[in-house]
Amino acid sequence: MLVRARRLRNIVEKWIGENHKFTPFELMEYEWRQVDQTIMFLKPFAEYTHDISASTRPTIHNAYFIYNDIFDHIAHHCHQVRKIPDAPWIM
Repeated sequence: MLVRARRLRNIVEKWIGENHKFTPFELMEYEWRQVDQTIMFLKPFAEYTHDISASTRPTIHNAYFIYNDIFDHIAHHCHQVRKIPDAPWIM
């Protein structure tokens, strides 16, 4: 949903500009950055979910590697976000 919203940003902003009653729902620039950060954070979750769901073979032997990779991703993401001065919403 967020990827699609990001892809359609220009169209949505134009539509809101033409339909002023929806102006309160327009996202500010910092909110679009939040969308970008959220997309980057959720990307490996979506990829692993897709890969496991598409598999027809048992996947339990991959669990350790998946969890390890996910936890590394979370730690890396938290470290990166701390560098962003206007991102207190994440922590």
